[in-house]
Amino acid sequence: MLIASKYKEIEKGKFKYVFFLNNKDDYENRINFVEELNILIERFSENLANQGLVVKSYNSSIRNVREEILDKPWNPLRLETIKKTPGILMIDTDFDEFNPNKNNWIYFYFIRDQRFKKNRGNSFTIEEDEELFDKIAKIIIEEKDDIFKKIKSILIKEKAKGLGKAVTKEIINCTMAISADKFLNLLNKLI
Repeated sequence: MLIASKYKEIEKGKFKYVFFLNNKDDYENRINFVEELNILIERFSENLANQGLVVKSYNSSIRNVREEILDKPWNPLRLETIKKTPGILMIDTDFDEFNPNKNNWIYFYFIRDQRFKKNRGNSFTIEEDEELFDKIAKIIIEEKDDIFKKIKSILIKEKAKGLGKAVTKEIINCTMAISADKFLNLLNKLI
C-alpha cells in the first residue's frame, strides 16, 4: 500500500491495476466500520502480491485527493456515484492521464450494513467486502487477461440474455457502478 499526498503524481508503473481510496474527510476514517474496512483494504493490498497497487492519502490530504478524483471529467450521473464514500476507484492507467470517458474504471463504494442498502443499491457491506477483495486479488494474480475486458464480455452476454437477442460489442469504456450482488456474480464467473 502506498500513502501519498497527491494522486495525480501516482504512476501505474509495473502494476496491472491501481486502486485509489476515496474518502470524504478525516472524520469518515474514524467511523468504526471504516476502520474495519481499512484493515480489509490493507489485507487486500498485501494479497495483490505486487500485481496491483492500493493508494491512499495521508489524513491531512484526504480532501485534496478527493478533489483530484472529483475534478476528472465525469458525466453527471457517474459523478453522483463517485461522490459516495468511502470508496475505491480501480483504473489501469496513470492517475494524471486517467479520463473516465476514455479509460477503463470501476468504482466500488461501501456501506455499514444491509440497513443502508435501500438507497445505496450499488454498494458493498462490510460482510461483502472481504469476499470482494479476496476475489479481485485472486483474479488479478491468476488471470493473464485484462479484467476489464472479461467483465465487459460477461456484461454484454448478460445484457443479451435479458434482451433475448444479440448485442454488439461496441462498448468503448468500462464504466461501472453496479450492485454488489451482480458484481460478485461476475467475479464468480471469472474465477
